[in-house]
Amino acid sequence: LATDSRIVSAFIACAVVVKQNLMLKQLATCYRLSQLGSSIRKLSLSTSKMAEPASKKAKPDYTFNVNKCLDKAFETKSLAEIIKAPPSALQGLADHSNPMLAAFKIHTIEDLANWKHAKLAQGIVNLVAVEETGARAAAAEMNFNKGLDKAFETKSLAEIAAAPPSALAGLADWTDDTLAKLHIKTVQQLADWKYVKWAQGLVELAAFENPDHAS
Repeated sequence: LATDSRIVSAFIACAVVVKQNLMLKQLATCYRLSQLGSSIRKLSLSTSKMAEPASKKAKPDYTFNVNKCLDKAFETKSLAEIIKAPPSALQGLADHSNPMLAAFKIHTIEDLANWKHAKLAQGIVNLVAVEETGARAAAAEMNFNKGLDKAFETKSLAEIAAAPPSALAGLADWTDDTLAKLHIKTVQQLADWKYVKWAQGLVELAAFENPDHAS
């Protein structure tokens, strides 16, 4: 009888230990689940914040515009977008002007602003007013032969400005006819072409544009 009593007591003790172990395992499982739930909630909050669109900075009350040099469709575009548009986005340049300018590798307003022949023409025309007729010193070394057709290397700035665009190196004779359709018949007119000047102004300003309107 005493032996049976000890066996029962041992059985009860084992049962208690097993129950305690089960409870500990359950507690550990609950703890791990609670930790996992916390991590999921944090991840969900983080993902939610990432999904929220960044609030745009309120735009200042601007007053400047360049409406008179742009087609209506481009008046509300950013400068960055405008300079990547075709030249015909400039007011007064029809769509058929695009293929004409493409012959000079000009496909965008930015290309037009950086057109090397227009910039060369501007350099010449800008200096015509400071040239003294027949007063070049015999010892003078200055020249810009790389920018001129051979026949114009010894001409005065005034003469070059009055010459057809093909007087500039790299512009073949056929370009005179193409440019004439754009109302450019002389180096002077190329330098003064308003579309080049507008393009240059737009490109200069675009370099200082802030997409978020920050100061």
